[in-house]
Amino acid sequence: MRLFWLLLIPPLFALDNSVVVWDRSGVTNSNRVVSISRLFAEGEIATCAEAFVTGSAVTSQTDVKSRWPGGSLKHAIVSFEIASITANGSVTVDFRNTATCNNAGYKTYADLNASAAWGAQLETTANALTQTRNAETMLTACGSISTDGFSSACRYWLRGPLVTQVIIEDRSTARAQAFGYEIVASVWAVATTDTFKSLHPIFVVTVSSPSTGGPFYHVETILENTWMDRLQRQAYTFVIKTGNALTTVYTRATAWSHLARARWSIRKWSGTAPGAIFIDYNLNYLIHSKAVPQYDPTKTPSATAANAKLAEYDTNQSTEEPALCAGATMCDNILRYMPNTGGRADIALFPGWYALYLKSMGNANMTLAKREEIYNKLLLGNAYGAGAAPNHYRESLTDRCYNDTGATKYSASAGCNKNAFGLVHSVDARPTFRSWIAAGGCCGESVAGLVEDRVTRACVTGECNAETVDGWDSDSENARAHTPSFSYIPYLITGDWYFLEESYFWAAVSTSNGADNELDWGRHNDWGFANGQVRTYAWSVRNIAHAALMAPDDSPEKYHFTSKLNNNLAVYEGIFGMTDGSFYDPATTSMWYWGRNTIADGATNPLRTIPFRSEDMRTGSSTWDSVDFATGQAFTADRHFQELYTHPALGHIEELFPLAIPVAAQFHKAVVGQILDAGFRPVIAVEAYSYPIRPTGTTYYQTWAAVFDDIVKSGTLNTAISTTTATSFTFTTPDTGKWYDWGGAVTIDTEVIHICSLGITGPAAGLYTHTATVGIDGGACPGVGGRGWQGTTAATHANGATATRQYSRITKSGDQVFDGGYPGLAWAALAFVSAKNYATEGWRGSKAWDWIYSNKGYQSSFNDMPDWSFTPRHIIGSLQVLPGSTQVLFQFTAPAEVACGVLVQAAAIVDSRDSGDTAVAAGSVARSLVIGSLTTSTTYYYRVTCGTARTLGSTATLATGTGTNVSVQLAAPAGMSVDDAIIDYGATGALGLTTTAVTCTSTCTVQVPGTTRQVLYYRVKLRDSADVVLRTGAILAVVP
Repeated sequence: MRLFWLLLIPPLFALDNSVVVWDRSGVTNSNRVVSISRLFAEGEIATCAEAFVTGSAVTSQTDVKSRWPGGSLKHAIVSFEIASITANGSVTVDFRNTATCNNAGYKTYADLNASAAWGAQLETTANALTQTRNAETMLTACGSISTDGFSSACRYWLRGPLVTQVIIEDRSTARAQAFGYEIVASVWAVATTDTFKSLHPIFVVTVSSPSTGGPFYHVETILENTWMDRLQRQAYTFVIKTGNALTTVYTRATAWSHLARARWSIRKWSGTAPGAIFIDYNLNYLIHSKAVPQYDPTKTPSATAANAKLAEYDTNQSTEEPALCAGATMCDNILRYMPNTGGRADIALFPGWYALYLKSMGNANMTLAKREEIYNKLLLGNAYGAGAAPNHYRESLTDRCYNDTGATKYSASAGCNKNAFGLVHSVDARPTFRSWIAAGGCCGESVAGLVEDRVTRACVTGECNAETVDGWDSDSENARAHTPSFSYIPYLITGDWYFLEESYFWAAVSTSNGADNELDWGRHNDWGFANGQVRTYAWSVRNIAHAALMAPDDSPEKYHFTSKLNNNLAVYEGIFGMTDGSFYDPATTSMWYWGRNTIADGATNPLRTIPFRSEDMRTGSSTWDSVDFATGQAFTADRHFQELYTHPALGHIEELFPLAIPVAAQFHKAVVGQILDAGFRPVIAVEAYSYPIRPTGTTYYQTWAAVFDDIVKSGTLNTAISTTTATSFTFTTPDTGKWYDWGGAVTIDTEVIHICSLGITGPAAGLYTHTATVGIDGGACPGVGGRGWQGTTAATHANGATATRQYSRITKSGDQVFDGGYPGLAWAALAFVSAKNYATEGWRGSKAWDWIYSNKGYQSSFNDMPDWSFTPRHIIGSLQVLPGSTQVLFQFTAPAEVACGVLVQAAAIVDSRDSGDTAVAAGSVARSLVIGSLTTSTTYYYRVTCGTARTLGSTATLATGTGTNVSVQLAAPAGMSVDDAIIDYGATGALGLTTTAVTCTSTCTVQVPGTTRQVLYYRVKLRDSADVVLRTGAILAVVP
């Protein structure tokens, strides 16, 4: 193992669990209570978290939401008090284990109900008719506050001496606090019957209690229009009042169009507010804990990129609260009509605006004010804006089961463990409900499915029409194929209950589109399988997994979404015919069997191509692809770019859910094979829009060479290209039943021409006609920039010349100018497969990553478009900890671009801060370090950190050693005139001693003097007969 010299420099990417809290008030911020959401790395915090401010413990409170399988703390809201933050200054806060979570001493029902220090009221008005809901009145009606966070009554979300947070809501079957308006004689009137009491008010009251000053009261006002039996549009103005005197803090002067299935939230302080702060949540730690994947640490967005997204946000948000977005086609940064295709910032593992936030919060090149604006608008603003999308359903049936482990959907059944009423809708409760249907109206009210599973629209005409969508399409099948992840990052960062519920709403829609057992669009009823387009599976399973991950332990949602995630994994294990996965079950009623035999037709699919939306290309039966896929091509094909989406989605999921690892490896196998199999061409994997997957209706291709063979690779010009500046030309190909992949570039004679679009017609007289448009993809199209490409010379070409598809290098360049360019997608996909190895085929994922890294241009584009700027996860590999008597030798591998640090100490390591660790510089994969001056026969604890990877352990030094020899066996390299060998050696890296020469014309063994249990450094030199050194090896280290 090579030894690389220790450089005493700070690690380039320090890794600890700390956050940095900045003052934004402009004056000294004293006794500031702060609450942060934290997903801790598995095993790091055994019981509860205690905050340390600049290294000193402070009063802390841990509200545990979930734990890892071994019992260590997973997700929690941690509250703590900072004694002082200087004006515009900052403090660093890290977290360490403590035995108690400190949840006593919280504000009781009596404390809050009797307090004159706070107040909150919502007043809505339609047609001069005002209705009021008061938070204190609603709390009084509850009569108590439940410590069961999943109760249908008023309940605690946070409890402790520092922060008490209460959700004030009436989820009783009486729905006494519900209200609304109805149309009477063509004007709005106060609803007099339950049918029109569509609006569901919620208040979330937070009390922070510092040791000095305060308490401070914060109120979140939420209004939903989500009850499944009372769907209608509402239109009203409203005011929000807070404080004991109920002072107006927000006014909506123009009527808000509150769509059926939508909700909003507005947050205000009640009375005096504490000093403003901004928090850097430490992206490196979010990556380390696997809350988010490995973003490229070398890519940093510019203020220019941030300003462009902020300007778009401002344009579509106006001066209203974020939840009340104003744009006609956009809501904040969110496109209302989600079926739109093309490069979009929200079509990614996480929306581009969230990725930009993650990469900006600790970016010292941006002003603090800019980072704060990004947080408030791009993170929180868009998260609230997502509530305006009409795809939120709250269960209204009182006899249904939320999690039905039995045979029926009714709450009275023996298998029911939670009544569904008041919860986000569940396919267990309504197995045949569709969140959207193409025919028959909106909202699940259609001829498909059972009548008792449909919703009820209170109004279907006029102003109150439940089908009014104001430009939104967020839950149709084509919308679901583009569904963003709106709520995971906001909840991960803030821990706000509203965002958790929002994640449930979006995940529920991901399980409830399609209603029967059919291949296309079907979900198999209560299984919640995310069938449809390939990308539908990627984004739906991601949203389901996020809900499963963040749902608190013991909540009904934890079980529900975890089971739906497992269902989706089980079906795919069946599709791939896996018998060694997590969910193998050959029973004919199992999900595995359904995937194997209904979706995959029981066919062998060694390439692991994905059989969704497999169109019949010979008959042109698919209307979705009638233009692209003409009669005469390979039997079925898949959208390759959509397959690229599955790798980040499944790669992210498998890091958090070990049961997903086996099936994720099979997903990844396809793209690794496309890159590395000698019978295919990796350029196709990066550039192709589609490629063939089935040569017949019931079989799959068995080799990548067979796939490549069924792709037409050349055609014939049917008109001359008469000028060197022509921006279009046509060529023909014979009707052979093969697949056409004509993206990228073609070679005609000696000229390479870049094609930015291609049309196809035919067949006519046995030929297809292709019309190629010349130009740089992402640039001018048409445009002359594509003529004479790749260093060739533009020329004229005769009728009948051969046009040949060029596979020598990546030609698509669009990924440098818009989100989601295909090479950018491939880059992200291959980042997630780099650790996968396929022994039978001899494929290594790392080799596939090396290919894209070496061949993809425009990598700098990931700075300002971080949506897809992933790299392989940092891993500390091949770690050897070799103790001596007074030293420990560490040898390991790590990504060449990241610095490492090593800590060795006699006490157990409890402080995650690593700025004082001994640094090992970046620059090579192989690393080595010796820590010396230790005591013999003593236990030591160590920590090795490289980038976002960390490993901890213990070792013991040995007793004092004795003299010995180390045998070093050598072989003379072929073709080198080696006469002898010598070895420089010593007790330090400076060496200083040399062995006598040993003849080594072929092989030899050199004895190097050393001491047992002590690190020995050595370097081999091979010499010729004149004692000239022919080769000098690297400095190596060993412990005899």
